[in-house]
Amino acid sequence: MRGLEVQAGTRLLERARRGVEPTPAARALAHHARLVMQQVALGAGAAVIPEAAARRHRGDGALRIVGIEDPWARREPRVVVRRLEALPLHARRLVAHRIART
Repeated sequence: MRGLEVQAGTRLLERARRGVEPTPAARALAHHARLVMQQVALGAGAAVIPEAAARRHRGDGALRIVGIEDPWARREPRVVVRRLEALPLHARRLVAHRIART
């Protein structure tokens, strides 16, 4: 969880009387990640999201996670795609560029 907090740039958990509870930022991040990953799983394109979120929401493993290691990337975003060949040309080029750099 600490890695995800670092990637998100904010605290995601708060201690409460009954243990630990997600912060509003955590709930928003989880909702957004689920929506993005659902779109990718349906073949709607590719997504650039934190690696921890991509791994958590990639489902049955049919989606590919590709690293982005550029120096400008303060976090470690990942491109997530279900079927490379189904993407529009510009999206395929982005993924191919990322794969060539890993």
